[in-house]
Amino acid sequence: SPSELHEVRCCSDILISGWVKNAGCDVWGESDVPTCYIEKTWVEANDLCTSAQGRLCTRAELLADCTSNTGCRSNAHHIWSGTVVTASEPTTSAPTGTPTPKPTDSPTTKPTPSPT
Repeated sequence: SPSELHEVRCCSDILISGWVKNAGCDVWGESDVPTCYIEKTWVEANDLCTSAQGRLCTRAELLADCTSNTGCRSNAHHIWSGTVVTASEPTTSAPTGTPTPKPTDSPTTKPTPSPT
């Protein structure tokens, strides 16, 4: 939801002084724009990146770690993206390799053991 609060990292297609271009990426990334922002809505994040002469990174750029190690200790946190994801698109990169176990056809007659 665009009203959720997440951290902000920005991307740029052109070199901006102080921004980082990570190996394998075609963009420069930055987290300090000009300071760390950890609880912003999507609109606020978009405005911050635009004000810093950048833009919100695409989902692909974030997944490619184009903004990794650009500051603010945000590597393991949710970051706003400029990519629009519709409900029909999967939210994971691939389905799991094995299906979940099939439930029993009827309830068991014995209680399960209590946790220790």
